[in-house]
Amino acid sequence: MSLRQPCKLGEKIRIQRIRCGLTQKQLGDILGISVTSIHFWEVGHKRPNKIHLEQLKKALAVRPSAYKILRNLKMGNASAEVKGSLP
Repeated sequence: MSLRQPCKLGEKIRIQRIRCGLTQKQLGDILGISVTSIHFWEVGHKRPNKIHLEQLKKALAVRPSAYKILRNLKMGNASAEVKGSLP
């Protein structure tokens, strides 16, 4: 039996960014922030604020149900479901 840990917010951002064919620099340019900020989010050193989460949702074409999961993860809700979260 495999115990799979839920993906962290930064991992989800990275996966979706790559699925969209964007580099960290390109995503940073879209959001008007530095590559360093994107990197910090993806490795878990920092978390995007509410405004940046909204921008990420639009930039990465995240479904509303997936955004709800991202928001729950940001709020530290350990019981948030992650299956089927991102397209």
